Amino acid sequence: MSSQPESSQSSHVSDIVDRNKTYFNEIAESYDTHPMRSMIGRKCGEAIIREYGHLFDANTTEVMDFACGTGLVSEKLASHSKYILGVDASQGMADVYNQKCWQQGIDKKEMEAVCQMLTEEASEKGDQLNGKRFDIIVCSSSYHHFSSPQDITRILASYLKPSGHLIVLDLKYDKETSHVFHSRSNHDDHLHKHEDGKHNDAVASPNKHENGKHNDAVASPNLHVHNHEDGGHVIDTIAHRGGFKLEDVKSVFENTSVLDDIRVEIAFTFEKFIESDQKSYEFEYWIASGRKF
Repeated sequence: MSSQPESSQSSHVSDIVDRNKTYFNEIAESYDTHPMRSMIGRKCGEAIIREYGHLFDANTTEVMDFACGTGLVSEKLASHSKYILGVDASQGMADVYNQKCWQQGIDKKEMEAVCQMLTEEASEKGDQLNGKRFDIIVCSSSYHHFSSPQDITRILASYLKPSGHLIVLDLKYDKETSHVFHSRSNHDDHLHKHEDGKHNDAVASPNKHENGKHNDAVASPNLHVHNHEDGGHVIDTIAHRGGFKLEDVKSVFENTSVLDDIRVEIAFTFEKFIESDQKSYEFEYWIASGRKF
């Protein structure tokens, strides 16, 4: 167990959330101009349709795109869905998402975004989305920002309709290459510093539980938190560096106790040039899904 008081842990996690908001608000306007982001967003959307297109019906399917950013994934799902609600903690990202919809003549009844960070604490006080439930919830390239993947998975599952599906994509952990993906000079605009140069076990095993309690390594302030650097200002924003093991992702879904028919597999591979090494590496993204019962 962590020796840190619970209040200190909560404060630390809250700081990460706030700093993520600040960082992504600052880069929202230029977010789509980065080729790597656009490529990964496109591949995530394509993987969702390729693997789970049979779950979508353009006349009936209501989708939540959680941590939607500027809507790169939503754009790929739009023609397969009746309605998409983008949800993001960054007002800047939600604004760009909505601006793009307006520019393309997309009605709010079909696709829109709201600035909202879904939390267990807020949900206990009242439904944050006014009772709205979804056939499909997707979340792409964002789980590494969440201090507790277990908590966010359970929260997202609570917004599914019965028999609805949660679909998540992010980087697969590989001991040979994952350390360079989030290197200081190479994560698009995610410029990370490793606090002590050692790999955090929470990255490889982000969801182990004992006696029904969350592993303190998941949300502990002792995590090797990584940083975005912008103009010399270091901002802690990353909870999990280098991705997740497939078996740990499966456990996260299983531990919600409300999801079955769980699948975790490789969605796609891509190459990324690592400036510090002056060479390209191949990375893998996983796609995970579960059905609410």
